[in-house]
Amino acid sequence: MLYLLWQEIEIQEERQDKMKSRSVQHLHSINVQDEYGTPSELFQNICKKYNIYPQIDVCASKTNHVLPNYITKEKIVLVIL
Repeated sequence: MLYLLWQEIEIQEERQDKMKSRSVQHLHSINVQDEYGTPSELFQNICKKYNIYPQIDVCASKTNHVLPNYITKEKIVLVIL
């Protein structure tokens, strides 16, 4: 029984991967990006509301970063807390 359940989970994951890759391929074929940045006004309002002031934007791109220091998906980063 457990083996059958495991197989079903694997089949569902494969289907999801195929659908995801199809949707990503479609977006690429129609020249649409699936990356969106946080609007600067929203970012600033949240910082003020919660009294936080980040030093680095960890999920950014060259075109959508909200801080001078930012990390893109192309950069390999090791974060030590």
